[in-house]
Amino acid sequence: VQEAHEMFKNAISSLQITPEMEIVAQSATGVFTYRSHHHNCECKNAMKLISDTILYAPLLYMLAVVRDVGLYKQWIPFVHDSCLLSNHNDDWGKVDFWCHFLPPFSLGYSQRDVCLSFQVFDCLGEEKPCVLLVGKNMRNPTVTVKMRDKKTERMTFCQYVIRLCPISATSVHVTVATCTCPTLQFTPRPVEEWVAQQLLSDFLSEWGDLATHVQRVRMQREGKNDPHVKSLERDPKFTEFMEQRLSTTVY
Repeated sequence: VQEAHEMFKNAISSLQITPEMEIVAQSATGVFTYRSHHHNCECKNAMKLISDTILYAPLLYMLAVVRDVGLYKQWIPFVHDSCLLSNHNDDWGKVDFWCHFLPPFSLGYSQRDVCLSFQVFDCLGEEKPCVLLVGKNMRNPTVTVKMRDKKTERMTFCQYVIRLCPISATSVHVTVATCTCPTLQFTPRPVEEWVAQQLLSDFLSEWGDLATHVQRVRMQREGKNDPHVKSLERDPKFTEFMEQRLSTTVY
């Protein structure tokens, strides 16, 4: 309990956008990305970015989409493969997964992969309702995943935090804070930072668009073959649980 409390406090602190932070990117879809020089990462050369935006999609479907780890390569930019490492059989518990990335430049040493463990905090009953996803690097994954080849570098995330604050039935205020330790020896820091900015911005835009799409095809009975809709239908308890939680949420 104490460990979870400390994780929650650190996550909330990492999401704060302060006046001294520099805006390093602003996308056409309204995603603002900030660079922070203050972090709690053990790596002195850590790169911390915070992206902030409003996505016009229902929270239920945003969570439904992000739960389907095996489908990440279909919509998250640069993701080549992904799989669930372990599921702790709790709707609001821990999830461990692996992702393999192919950044948008054809250098042989550019492949990356990561093993992350996410803890989910349900704060929908609070004064400022939100769902908090707090991820950290897995030092000793419970399942060993073979790298695609010897040129793949393992990414180190000191912290990966996503806060989803519903502001209406069809819109969510999303803030993402990432703190990574650059590990590629031959890639300049500005290039790594640019790739990270692009990934965050495109990830958020695609996330909102896909959640809206899944809602539409499910409601119009057009999604019998849609993999995300199929996943929802296979797990009615999640939908019922979320609908119950959101029905008492005060925006």
